[in-house]
Amino acid sequence: MRTVAVIGAGISGLAAAYHIKKLARERGAEISLIVFERGATAGGKIVTDKVNGFVIDAGPDSVVAERQKFEEFCGELGIGRDLIEPKAGSEGVSVLLDGKLERLPDGMRLMLPAKLAPLLSTGMISPLGKARAAMEVLVPKKSGDSDEDAASFVCRRFGREVYDRMAEPLLAGIHAGDPGHTSLRCAFPVLEEIERKHRSLILASRAKETAAHKKDVRFESFANGMAELTSALSAAVGLENIRLGKNVRRIARAETSMPKYLVEIDGDAPVLADAVVFATQAYEAGKIIEAFDKGVAALLGGIKYVPLITVSLAYRSAGVSDKMTGSGFLVPHREGRLLSAVTWSSSKWNRRAPEGYDLVRCYFNGAYSNDAFALDDDALISAAQVELKEAALITGKPLFGVVHRWDMGMPQYTVGHRERLDDLRRRLEGYSGIFMTGAWSNGVGIASCISNSEAVAQKVISYISGI
Repeated sequence: MRTVAVIGAGISGLAAAYHIKKLARERGAEISLIVFERGATAGGKIVTDKVNGFVIDAGPDSVVAERQKFEEFCGELGIGRDLIEPKAGSEGVSVLLDGKLERLPDGMRLMLPAKLAPLLSTGMISPLGKARAAMEVLVPKKSGDSDEDAASFVCRRFGREVYDRMAEPLLAGIHAGDPGHTSLRCAFPVLEEIERKHRSLILASRAKETAAHKKDVRFESFANGMAELTSALSAAVGLENIRLGKNVRRIARAETSMPKYLVEIDGDAPVLADAVVFATQAYEAGKIIEAFDKGVAALLGGIKYVPLITVSLAYRSAGVSDKMTGSGFLVPHREGRLLSAVTWSSSKWNRRAPEGYDLVRCYFNGAYSNDAFALDDDALISAAQVELKEAALITGKPLFGVVHRWDMGMPQYTVGHRERLDDLRRRLEGYSGIFMTGAWSNGVGIASCISNSEAVAQKVISYISGI
């Protein structure tokens, strides 16, 4: 019997534990699986509140995934029938420019224009900006192999105006970060690959060789909110294997003939583990491993995070429904607003609001200096209401608002992130039985976290089987 300890019960930790248990059963490996979570509940940032008939997702509200693969995974968990797709008519997104909502042109793919005709006809860009963007088909590909920030990439290929008015809010929205510091190679590797292979993104789109063409990638959510996913994972892992309210203070090498680790928990006796999987945020993993390896701890602690706030507002439909077109709108940094994005939740997803009511979700991004983070909850709700009224002409007063704050909300893949990860992996190779996964490592989306954790689980089982 081998003991595997998983530290953290967010989506990465739960997915790792699920796949470890599944693979152990398939391969006939006898394991004792323990998941430590310092919080009172499992699920991490995937939280769903039910308030007066409204379904409110506090963190992620959907999964962007390869449809068949994700649906098969949900089928294994018994929640495949609860998957829902966005409502018909909720396609498209707008951008707030000069105080008015402008619909993004058709042909936006991979966050950038992929077709010339819609770009040349949009009112979002000036004639001079359009002329510069059209020259993308002539721009040479970058020489050398150095990493590049996402903002520089867009400006180099399409010009500053396309970046400021279209690309920046899209790029910033995905990683909740400043594209001027975001690694293109790690955050948006497909863009770098397309330029390397085809030189021009527009010409590559015509060749239909982007990842979006090759795979059926879709937005999906759950009828009762995203917490359905983590609840199902927790049940599959086994609630008896998840220890809530247990803060792992540190790990230490055990004095045994085989590599083993003492997992030290506040207020409890240490647990002796053959393998340890870190599935916490990077800085938390750094604190736990600091006494064990200061170099690894420094690399983990150097990964930056930015805070996020979501404010969900409930309205009577009479005051807002005709304004809620598409899936929502984005706010470029140049607008100088507190808000960074808005999702028309009940227009995008079924069962998010009772009949006759609507749910609106507002985002405040801490990547840039933002006065919103100094406001209390009531002031935040008022600020969101004011900016919605100014941007979307929503005159109705919300019935209530729900605020969720994520002080260390999103890991940042800053320039040079891959080199830091490579250094981290090299250092960890010297410690048999220690594994790491999480949104900070190789993709911030839920589907990426699940996929990464499955790969880690395979390594864990291979290691366990060999000792």
